[in-house]
Amino acid sequence: MSQAHRGSYQYWKDGQRQGIDEPSVWTPYQIQARRRVGGRTALSVTADYAGGCCTGLVLHTGDDGTEASVRYHIARGRLDWQRDSEPAGQALALPADALLFPLMRAGSGWLIRQLAGGARPVVVPDIRPDATPAERLAPIISTRSVQLLETTPDGGTRWRVFGGEYGQAGCEAWLDADDRMSRYVWDAPDGRWEVRLLADR
Repeated sequence: MSQAHRGSYQYWKDGQRQGIDEPSVWTPYQIQARRRVGGRTALSVTADYAGGCCTGLVLHTGDDGTEASVRYHIARGRLDWQRDSEPAGQALALPADALLFPLMRAGSGWLIRQLAGGARPVVVPDIRPDATPAERLAPIISTRSVQLLETTPDGGTRWRVFGGEYGQAGCEAWLDADDRMSRYVWDAPDGRWEVRLLADR
């Protein structure tokens, strides 16, 4: 991927289009994405990359980014992070092979490729609706792994992804030839969800 690419991830549940989308822009060194729910911005992320790994991110929650925001930077087994509402940041020791994931579907393809060599710890900001004020936007660490299911005729790949919120049941993800996720399917208590990358150019 030598230039900027644009697309939007759109959501379906049980075959019905949902009011959720994620307009995204990729370059080899950065991803910019927004998650819109009912036309309002719920999340926005700018994530920096080197060698296919996320090295840092700035995440805003809430419409226009006014509700809360946090900054993460990962290097050499250490995560430095700070909520913008706090005067000082915090540091967290991590395993040397830990990966940072910016939550958005636009970053899923590169994460899957990094996990292809084996299970690794993955760090994400806590955006759970029931998170306490102390937990909100703080790092959560879980072990994730992937299994290659097939290589598609167009040069893409299909994977099973395990860990995190999907547990051992996992979910399925399709990557295109540029390792961008083009489709994503998982089962939840409220139905079968699917995300597709549309309007790509």
